[in-house]
Amino acid sequence: MRYLLALVVLTLVTGSAGAISITDYEVPVSTATSAFGGFQYNYASDINGLKTADNGNLSASFNQFYSSLPLGYRLGFSGILNRDGLVDPGEDEWTYSSSAFTQGNKYLSDESNVFGLGRLDGAAGSDYDRPGFTLTLGMGYGRFINATPLARALRAQEELSKEAILVGDIPDNVILDIAKMMAPEVIARYQQEYDQWERHYYGDLEKEFQRTGKLRDNELGGVGALVIRDVLDEFISDRYYGYELSAGIGYDLQTPYKNVDRSAFAEINANFAYPIDLRSQFVEFLRVKSPLTDNRFGKEVHMSFTPSYSYEISNSLDFVTAYMLTGDKLDVDDSKWMFNHQVKVTLSYYVVNRITFTNTLTLSKPDGAKEMARAFSSGLTYRFR
Repeated sequence: MRYLLALVVLTLVTGSAGAISITDYEVPVSTATSAFGGFQYNYASDINGLKTADNGNLSASFNQFYSSLPLGYRLGFSGILNRDGLVDPGEDEWTYSSSAFTQGNKYLSDESNVFGLGRLDGAAGSDYDRPGFTLTLGMGYGRFINATPLARALRAQEELSKEAILVGDIPDNVILDIAKMMAPEVIARYQQEYDQWERHYYGDLEKEFQRTGKLRDNELGGVGALVIRDVLDEFISDRYYGYELSAGIGYDLQTPYKNVDRSAFAEINANFAYPIDLRSQFVEFLRVKSPLTDNRFGKEVHMSFTPSYSYEISNSLDFVTAYMLTGDKLDVDDSKWMFNHQVKVTLSYYVVNRITFTNTLTLSKPDGAKEMARAFSSGLTYRFR
């Protein structure tokens, strides 16, 4: 719990008020898509040339977010392939794990925050006998909006000012209109409607900047267009705001272990995102699950709670700290909660637009352990989109 308190204190003292807020960005449709691939390798030997470390991994992730007034959906996938060159003879040096999900929300009306949901989860890995799948149906309340285009518009203002193409700050109402033009769904519409979409897009974007009266020579010019293109291609951590509360009933379509029977379960989720200022945000995920079969409801419970704080130190340096609490209570006599605490601190440096050098410090301590486990890793990540 002290990790969580430290995270909350850090969140509160870092935030600052500004003239414009991420929550000022309100649109009927918001989208976000990201895809990453990573590589990490570690080799070490002692003074006698004996290998003491020979391991590495390849990782991949994909996430897609869509939100509109009548409906929304999310897709996610993550996978990792590990190699350990120091395993005992006869053991497999290659292992893998992966998970995926898709969730759809259908709102009662465009004005309502009440929705029905369907979610499909899947997992596969070397530790499983076979892939496992669960299906969940339920109801919920709340909405999320991806406001990353506003952060991108503010970045464009900053870079154009450095090049002296802008000679003053842009009014808030105009920067919000520029942000809406930088949304992925708007750019996609230009790409679909025009063969030479960039000429039309930058022409319309220039008109928005001209409204400010702050544009030098009243035009973006070639340099301004290049600045905008670089900002559109630059990686900016997604900025979300909103919340979702949901409850549902699920069923194991297939368990990952052949000797485990399928069962029904009840599940509660509470997700929350709050932008502290234009460069930092707080995100929280809570999931509680309990089986309904064999009279185990409430007697066996599994939960996970993950708050995280991210701060954009500069255009090329991001800081993220996350705390993960997992707990399990089994349906046995005198069963007590068993918790595992984990803290991750990550510093990411964007070498170029699509390549990131990531350093992560991980501290973990399960209940009953006398010492805290510590691990440090570094690796390269490539952003596909």
